Amino acid sequence: MKNARSKKNVSTITNEVCSTGVEGLDSILNGGLPRDCFYLIQGDPGSGKTTLALQFLLEGLQRGEAAFYVTLSETRDELLKVTRSHGWSLESIPLLELSAIEQLLRP
Repeated sequence: MKNARSKKNVSTITNEVCSTGVEGLDSILNGGLPRDCFYLIQGDPGSGKTTLALQFLLEGLQRGEAAFYVTLSETRDELLKVTRSHGWSLESIPLLELSAIEQLLRP
């Protein structure tokens, strides 16, 4: 009996990575994060999670990739403070602020 999956449907594993935007981290990661995966960055407040996420998105934009930021708890104003402190702009990153949607749903 033949294998039910054709070779065309079998996913190929690639070694393609995308830069995090942090030179030292990319060096540790052998060039960056594996492409086409989901990542959860966890840490205490102030440990740099938002900064890393924004660096990653801004690096992608510089390379011509699409970016989209979903925030669950930080407001747009809080994100603007972070970007301004690093001399960055949020202007080119579409933002979905779910913390604001929660407030709209309250009676």
